Amino acid sequence: SHDYPTTLQWWTKEASSKEKRQFIDYIRRPIEDQNELINGMTLEKHVDKYVCWYLIQLVMQSASNAAIIQIQDILNVETRMNEPGTRKSF
Repeated sequence: SHDYPTTLQWWTKEASSKEKRQFIDYIRRPIEDQNELINGMTLEKHVDKYVCWYLIQLVMQSASNAAIIQIQDILNVETRMNEPGTRKSF
């Protein structure tokens, strides 16, 4: 929904260290198996850069018949459609 933070906004501003560590631990094996780390980038930096794509991939691999992915997540941006409780014009 448009009232939720984008994935990147959640990851950089709202996710706790514990949530980040759990997510990185969850996806660590597929990343290491595919040798996705490039140019000496640490695993944490790699996930910071591609977190939207990893979450989109997980959603698309689910057994669900439908999924809604915010365009901001596809574009890998933090900008929200709507800030709840505000009246901004764009």
